[in-house]
Amino acid sequence: MYNNFWLASPRDSLYNGQGRPIVTDSKGTSGRHVAQELDVYGTYSRGGFVFGAGFAHLFAGEFLRRTTPGINTRYLYIFQSYSFR
Repeated sequence: MYNNFWLASPRDSLYNGQGRPIVTDSKGTSGRHVAQELDVYGTYSRGGFVFGAGFAHLFAGEFLRRTTPGINTRYLYIFQSYSFR
């Protein structure tokens, strides 16, 4: 999976899961391109359960390079869901 993240406007912020800003450029001079992300993942289904795991690499864009240390991030993740039938 591929994702390309952009700010809505130059003075927008990057937000956490609770909707709070975590990185902001109040002057709006750091650009709008946040990052690109490449994910590889797999899933396994059994009954109503879905299990999965993946690996992602986040390539810092102009906004992250100018407002943070700009480090490219790699992470592993697992997930599970259940659907009633």
